[in-house]
Amino acid sequence: MPEIDTRRRRPSRFNRLVAFLALAAAAHLAGVAPTLAEAVKAPGSRIAIAVPAGFEVSKLFSGFLHPNARASIVIAELPTDRFDEIMAGMTDEALAGKGIKDITRGKLERGDDHHFMTGTQNARGMDVDKFILLIKDEKGVGVVTANVPKSAITDGDLTREAVLAALASATLTDETAPIVKQFTLPDLGPFKEAGKIMGSAVLYSLDGVLAPKEKGKTRSVLIIAPSIDRMDISNIDLKAFSQRALESLGGYEQMAPTSASDVTVDAMKGSRQAATAVAADSKTPVTLDQLILVRRKGGYFRLLAILREDEAGALTGDVERIFSGFKALDGAADK
Repeated sequence: MPEIDTRRRRPSRFNRLVAFLALAAAAHLAGVAPTLAEAVKAPGSRIAIAVPAGFEVSKLFSGFLHPNARASIVIAELPTDRFDEIMAGMTDEALAGKGIKDITRGKLERGDDHHFMTGTQNARGMDVDKFILLIKDEKGVGVVTANVPKSAITDGDLTREAVLAALASATLTDETAPIVKQFTLPDLGPFKEAGKIMGSAVLYSLDGVLAPKEKGKTRSVLIIAPSIDRMDISNIDLKAFSQRALESLGGYEQMAPTSASDVTVDAMKGSRQAATAVAADSKTPVTLDQLILVRRKGGYFRLLAILREDEAGALTGDVERIFSGFKALDGAADK
């Protein structure tokens, strides 16, 4: 589950990956010799990348941050059988619907079959150059995204050449780096951890499998996603923020709110919103139950249960217990 985009309803469930990702300009690296660090991996990732100087491993998402430049490199890994769906969400039309413009496509100096795109987007009042690289092997698809404010380049904090060189270095390896957990949950009941989606978000399903065995089938799942930054939302209208977040969930139609309440979980204030909806692809009725918790030093946790209507009755109690037993791990909410 990607970072919340509260600006518009996204047209398809899987396309919300693209809102979280960036697009990058096609360019060649001949003659460029930027300063890169040794190849490193983000927690929970098997993608090794030589990040430019100034980047550090993020504690909030799967990827790297450049604090001075306010730039990020976001890592996402998905099953190989979702590759066509990912590419379908990266057409010019789909990207334009998310405010990404000036899209170009090309190749990096790599020895593999890859997809590379660039674009620009206004994010929170900043003009951002967006870079995206898709690579794959027999185990999965890797999406490496660089988000670089234009001001970071004009101010000399980063160069395009350094970003392009970093993406050219990205490699899918056999080993996965250890995960730095940010939260703990009580007994999951029938849910099983299935894997990461879109960086730091974790998906739990009834069969413990990340991708549905039957393509296009709507499943009951639980998704928990820390925000990818420390944006302070402690003083905003949390109920309205949560409502916009739920309404922005792509891939559902006929959404009808059913309840909203203020809650406190693990000493974090939060807003819980519920709604009924219909999955746009399978036309399966579902119930949506979302909890947003404000982290004490910026950022938030987003917990989202998507339950098939014919399974909701049996799973509602488990979701209630999981939500109420959620805990930030080892002071993660305070760091």
